[in-house]
Amino acid sequence: MISVTDILVTPRHFFGELCKKETDLKIPVLIILIIAFIGGISAYVVTGKTMTMMPSGMEGAAFIVSLIGFSAALIMTFIIWIIWAVAIMIMVYILKGKPSFTRLLEIVGYGFIPQIFGSIISMGIMITSLPDLVLPATSNMQEIEAAMKAFTNSPAMMAAMFIGVIFTLWSAYIWTFGVKESSKLELKKAAICVAVPLVIYILLTTSSLFM
Repeated sequence: MISVTDILVTPRHFFGELCKKETDLKIPVLIILIIAFIGGISAYVVTGKTMTMMPSGMEGAAFIVSLIGFSAALIMTFIIWIIWAVAIMIMVYILKGKPSFTRLLEIVGYGFIPQIFGSIISMGIMITSLPDLVLPATSNMQEIEAAMKAFTNSPAMMAAMFIGVIFTLWSAYIWTFGVKESSKLELKKAAICVAVPLVIYILLTTSSLFM
């Protein structure tokens, strides 16, 4: 039985014990599935709300488009999990560690636990902010895109973005100890393995602020 407290507070001890056992992805997959489901709900609600505000004649497609948004969010969460593991594995190789991809998948999956809390908070912010989304009664896609951009750059949505970054930093702290224990690197090098993809992630996430 895993201890969530150990993962969140004392990851060095947790991963030290975990790396003595065979790799098991069942719990990491469950963690990612929970996050994916939360993200899917957010996408479903936001997409559905957006579609109902579209010009007349498109309302009937709201349910289908919302389901597509839900499914896309589910799939993207699993893709992001794999991308993090691949990015960290590349850094471990560069720094002469001994990575195992399935082990890194396991570590990254456990490290995503803070994202559950972040996803719930972000979902709450997004849903409560939907009444502020006002789309123009027009079929002009440029005007609709401008309204969506204004909503995306609203204070509430910015807050949701920064919350995501903060909880990702927490995950990165957890991953660092997992990388150290699994790849036989010293802590400083393990931190670099996580920090490089983390910086790229933050730059990509906050890039909308400068566009």
